[in-house]
Amino acid sequence: MRTQIVAGILGKMVCAFALVMILPLFYAIALQETVYIDFIIGMCITGVIGLLLVYYGETAGHIGAREGFL
Repeated sequence: MRTQIVAGILGKMVCAFALVMILPLFYAIALQETVYIDFIIGMCITGVIGLLLVYYGETAGHIGAREGFL
């Protein structure tokens, strides 16, 4: 049960990190500088991992609350 709570918190942190790292990307596109495709792919993968962790943590939290564990 505690692992799901930790996964939810970690997932939110990873999502926030991905969002913060994507902001300079828009800045670079606006200035029409070179944008490396591997950076974009890496941030997309990071965002997906974060969303999966959040989903795992949230669903487990709801199941635990329904069962009366929390």
